Amino acid sequence: MNERVNQDLLVASQEKLGFGFLAKLIPIALGGFCFLLAWYLMGSFNLNYPIAYGGDNFFMSWIIKRLIDGFWSFNSVYSGFPFGSAFYDFPFSDMGTFTVLKLLGLFTHSYILTVNIYILLGFAVTSSISYLILKKFGCNNIFSITGAILFTFLPFHFFRLAHLFFTWYFSIPIFTWYAFKIFANKSLFFECGKNAWKKIKLFLSLLFLASFGVYYTFFAVLMFLASGIAGSLKWKSNKNLISAFIAIFMLTMGVGLNISPNLIHSYKYGSNPTVAQRFAMESEYHGLKLIQMLLPQPLHRSALLRKISTKYNQTFPLVAENMTASLGLIGSCGLIIILAVAIATPFFRFQVDSHIQLLAFLTSFLFLFTTIGGFASIFALLITPMIRAWNRISVFIGFAAITTFILSTEQFLKKFTYKRFLKQAEIYVGIFLICFGVWDQTFTRTKLEVISLKNQFLNDAMFVKKIEKLIPNGAVYQLPYIPFPEEVINNNFYSYDPFRGYLHSSTLHWSSGGMKGRRGDLFFRYLANQPMKHQIEIIKRLGFNGIYIDRRGYSDHGVAIENEIKRNIGHPVTFVSEDSNLLFFSIL
Repeated sequence: MNERVNQDLLVASQEKLGFGFLAKLIPIALGGFCFLLAWYLMGSFNLNYPIAYGGDNFFMSWIIKRLIDGFWSFNSVYSGFPFGSAFYDFPFSDMGTFTVLKLLGLFTHSYILTVNIYILLGFAVTSSISYLILKKFGCNNIFSITGAILFTFLPFHFFRLAHLFFTWYFSIPIFTWYAFKIFANKSLFFECGKNAWKKIKLFLSLLFLASFGVYYTFFAVLMFLASGIAGSLKWKSNKNLISAFIAIFMLTMGVGLNISPNLIHSYKYGSNPTVAQRFAMESEYHGLKLIQMLLPQPLHRSALLRKISTKYNQTFPLVAENMTASLGLIGSCGLIIILAVAIATPFFRFQVDSHIQLLAFLTSFLFLFTTIGGFASIFALLITPMIRAWNRISVFIGFAAITTFILSTEQFLKKFTYKRFLKQAEIYVGIFLICFGVWDQTFTRTKLEVISLKNQFLNDAMFVKKIEKLIPNGAVYQLPYIPFPEEVINNNFYSYDPFRGYLHSSTLHWSSGGMKGRRGDLFFRYLANQPMKHQIEIIKRLGFNGIYIDRRGYSDHGVAIENEIKRNIGHPVTFVSEDSNLLFFSIL
């Protein structure tokens, strides 16, 4: 009898160990699934061709190619020729991002492959971390997987591909969990007691998280401050506020370390006020709107829902990048639950999960701060307008809303489902929510779109390769001149468009890419206003071997400038791109 009992215990313990091992594999398997699902939704594209091409994507790609070509992204001999291209006046708190990209580049040796893998890895990393944090919030495996997928595939993720660094928003679930721990009775740093190693790990994690974007870090500061104040009031203790200030200090230190090369350069060579100018009014233009979180995403699969969103975006004021704030139907339901809890709790006595209560408080605070006409406007007026795109907080609210919905659904099923059917019900509900959420929150790129992007890419690549074959290691003077960064000549030509040349070349040197307000920019800005004959004389003396024209930068599609160059050099255009937008004149 005893032997049978011992055998049963042994089998049970082995099964438990086996399940425990499999449970540890869930985040990895989930990450792999989300990687492949994202690849499928983006048109099952060839990783050797870009997912996105044009606009801000050129800027991101330019930075990444500089990372791969050199030691880091701060300097490049291939841009801004002959002055060079120092990239210190436009600070990023993204050393973590740059490190990931640099490591990928060491293996791929291709900026395109690096960008594509980085984008897809963003889905994998975000889903894995979200799963682990949802487990900490008390969700079971099924609903943790469900919530992680819903959060990872928010519309925000797809609409922000051009703003590449925002797609790795894995830090948001961690920041939210830290905010909860700051609020708790045993607040974050005091929970560690005398365990120095735990405190060191916390410090290092905050420094690490501050290396993945200043916007997410700043929004975390707001959350920590709100949690610290609320916790201190609830528990009548200053420990919560102290924990909040320690966490905020570590995040501030992290940002400071990230931008220290920029600060040192500014100290040595002077500040550059012409770059990244921000105005207080922009906090309203780029503010958050409640309606845009509740509306369907602009490229919804349903024509009816798409029409509703399009009508709003085309007819209502103050619609800009905040149109990416849609939470999908499930996230919207979660947000409505949050608002109901926030409004009803003071007036009605009913049991509410402590996690949901705090999420309701934090969401209400963040919304009041960042909405149009909210405290963000006061912040921009009285402190600094440098944080302007407050709508980006939507992804924080998205995590809170989805977590609230998932917790509420799980609790509802536990309360109203027979115990023997509970596991089956959870599986069916989880699968339904995932399928519906992916349908509702995402859009599939057609093969036609993928082919169109590929053709644009190949058109530019073939054109630049012809130039590189003609003048290997040569220098190319680019027209029209446009200051960098953040300038627009017309609706078809932006300050990042001249980077097409650099992105497709290995050995050529390009005139574009010098920082606005610095020596190279001032020189080329002056030169571009001189007669063409004088421009050609000067660039020859500087070592340029050809002139590159992008017709899209001219109102007459470059007809006048083309004829003027022909008259001055005495021969026709050397190369024309297949789409006729790019011209090259050899001046050897």
